[in-house]
Amino acid sequence: MELVRGSPLDRVIGRESARAILEEAERLSARNDELLELLSREEFDPGAASRRLEALETARASPRVCSSARLHLENIRRLHRLAETEARALEELAALVVALRTELMVVKLSGSSAEGVDDIVRDLSAHIEGLRQATEELFPRAASAPSSAPT
Repeated sequence: MELVRGSPLDRVIGRESARAILEEAERLSARNDELLELLSREEFDPGAASRRLEALETARASPRVCSSARLHLENIRRLHRLAETEARALEELAALVVALRTELMVVKLSGSSAEGVDDIVRDLSAHIEGLRQATEELFPRAASAPSSAPT
């Protein structure tokens, strides 16, 4: 944001847009940290859940108990896939932020066109929106929170 403030780039990517992108990226990163914390607990270990289901089926537990254990295992696997997807997406987001910062430095120091900045900002916004949608599918309470990312 400091590279933009007071420069002609302020028209291309205003402080509010930069702040909104940063805040949304921080929110998504915090959500991913929360998910990783959750998955570090033993009750969210896919191997343990699989062994538990197998033990229940071997012991001929009731169909309802086995069904619940199966659902638990499927949800654990979903959560792990989501964590992997979010981790990759956050890495890509970090790369876009670095690209934006570099592009802003080039434009500011060379006085060249800011066309690349617009493209990177659009990519950042689209990337953040994709991450938001993925997390809202699993964490619906996030859908009711006000969005601050640019559209």
